[in-house]
Amino acid sequence: MKALVVGGGIMGLSCAAALARDGHAVTLLERGPLPNALASSVDRHRLIRYPYGALEGYTRMVLEAFDAWDRLWRHLGRSYYVETGTLALASGADDWVGASRIALERCGIAHRRLGAAELEARVPMLELAGVTEAITVTAEVTLIDKDTATIASTLSNDQIVALPVGQEYRDLQKLIPGVQYTQDSVRGPSAGGSGQDNVYQFDGVNVTLPLFGTLSAEPASHDIAQVTVVKGGARAIDFDRSGGFSIDSVSKSGTSQYHGQVSFQLQSDGMAADLKAANAARSRFEQDRNWTNLNLGGPLLTDRLYFYGSYYRPQFSRENRANLYGELPNYDSTRNEGFGKLTFTPSKSLLLNFSYRDSKRVEKSDLFASNASATTGTGGESRLRIGTVEGSWVIGSRSYATANYTHFANETQGRPDNIANVTPSTAVGTRLDVANLDRLGRLSVPVPVAGQTAYNAFVQPLIDRYGFLQGGVRTGGGTETMSAVAQLVQ
Repeated sequence: MKALVVGGGIMGLSCAAALARDGHAVTLLERGPLPNALASSVDRHRLIRYPYGALEGYTRMVLEAFDAWDRLWRHLGRSYYVETGTLALASGADDWVGASRIALERCGIAHRRLGAAELEARVPMLELAGVTEAITVTAEVTLIDKDTATIASTLSNDQIVALPVGQEYRDLQKLIPGVQYTQDSVRGPSAGGSGQDNVYQFDGVNVTLPLFGTLSAEPASHDIAQVTVVKGGARAIDFDRSGGFSIDSVSKSGTSQYHGQVSFQLQSDGMAADLKAANAARSRFEQDRNWTNLNLGGPLLTDRLYFYGSYYRPQFSRENRANLYGELPNYDSTRNEGFGKLTFTPSKSLLLNFSYRDSKRVEKSDLFASNASATTGTGGESRLRIGTVEGSWVIGSRSYATANYTHFANETQGRPDNIANVTPSTAVGTRLDVANLDRLGRLSVPVPVAGQTAYNAFVQPLIDRYGFLQGGVRTGGGTETMSAVAQLVQ
């Protein structure tokens, strides 16, 4: 593609550079020299900062901006950025610094409040008589907190995306420092105690299975802007359990610009290496998998109301091997998950977030016994819902208030693939339809008993009708069914 860019300011140069890197033929028109001394962003001293008052969306955008600048420095082979940190001062009734501090805390950006003596020593050239609050920003995301024996770590979405950890929230546990990796997807990893000593939170909502201490929910990791982990070590985490960790996340929010993404990922069973262990769970790896992800975010009201929404659909399938009854239906697991979030800043001192996540998974034809017919397949269904309402209010330069409401529901049920269309009868004299027992419910085909002539004569018609073929002969001991009951567990 041929592109024409008019204007060689910071926007025009950035646009032209990006187009050229993507392989397009670019012509840049500028009336003056490059750089142009009359351009609005020409100087050797420019400022990039994290504090933006209550406009948390801008603070999060700076995290992405630093990554973009780093890519530019790598492309140029030299960095023109000098890290100095940021000093923010407040005086009188100004609550901008207090609002910035809250946004920095929510984004996990390292900062520190300065006392009067330290402030005077560091900036003796300033008149500090009217200063009521001061914070210094070290211009880095907090990865490891070195001021405490508790291990705390924070990862941004850019770091999560750059690492091949998986698609699900539980996959992020692989990034926790000092935690033993495990393939036990039920009990979870160990941080020094057992795999049931942990607390799992998602958007501040505790999604840990009560009493068991395991992660039973399965929200996706695509909407996570930041994940924070606190490893307790000897300090108990919830239920007085030892050696556990607590993990929490912050979901993405809309920003002042529209951003969207559509992605589709595919993994066939042929992309996994052949299993050599005789007892390996082949059904787990011999699957065709695909993941569909869509998201869109942006402003609804400029500088006031922002939205973010996403749709996630993972689908797994595999071919079930034939058994004594013959061909079996293929396994299929499909999940549809939607997420929406509104961020509202009615004033510079007030921030409100509303989010809701709804996920439904349906699983069919999971596993079959070697002597069970194709109609005996079972699966499951789950419905996950997570809702949050949270608010932050900067009351003054030295005080603020927060409040939040959360809702969590995770309903699961085991269900048969085939449900009998029958109506039970309690009338005296009602007889079973022997010719259609496989359509009335679960049928265990009887087996002849040595020496029981009458019994064997009675069950032989059932074996002839419902038994499986072995050596060309109908054989009992199998299972035929058209299930009529599904169990609900909440």
